[in-house]
Amino acid sequence: QIFVVHGGLSRYQDLSVKDIDNLDRKKHEILHPEKYEDTIIFDLLWSDPQKDKGIGGNARGNNCIAFGPDVTESFLKKNKFDIIIRSHQVPKTLKGIESHHEGKCITLFSASNYCNKIKNLGAAIIFNQDLTFEVHEYMSPSLDVIRETFEENQKLREKVLNSSNLLELEKN
Repeated sequence: QIFVVHGGLSRYQDLSVKDIDNLDRKKHEILHPEKYEDTIIFDLLWSDPQKDKGIGGNARGNNCIAFGPDVTESFLKKNKFDIIIRSHQVPKTLKGIESHHEGKCITLFSASNYCNKIKNLGAAIIFNQDLTFEVHEYMSPSLDVIRETFEENQKLREKVLNSSNLLELEKN
């Protein structure tokens, strides 16, 4: 079983998936969580894995936390999951995927060439029915190349349409 989350785990280590399911997630952005439920949502969105055990501080900001391998292990065991897949952080290796906590927490980052500034790979995981999987890494072209290609395709499309219209006129 796989737990997929944007950021990571919560500072409240007794949390179950049922608790998460019961949260009111239809809220505006939570910048400074004060309530228990808001803190859980904030952590699920913005926490990061760390090498040290337990819950620690995070360079992202005062409210952000990092969670250790023991927190991952406890959450997986309590909720009967095998692995956590998270996404919101460019892997330090600049690859599309990075393993943490002895492979039990995976960062999967799909946005290659992030913000058209970081020359990182993106990745996708394709799972089979038996939960074996393949990782596909890729590099998207820059936005400038995409714009140029789009403009060239538009010009080509217009030429084809114009040629088609001329052929119709010749027939008549």
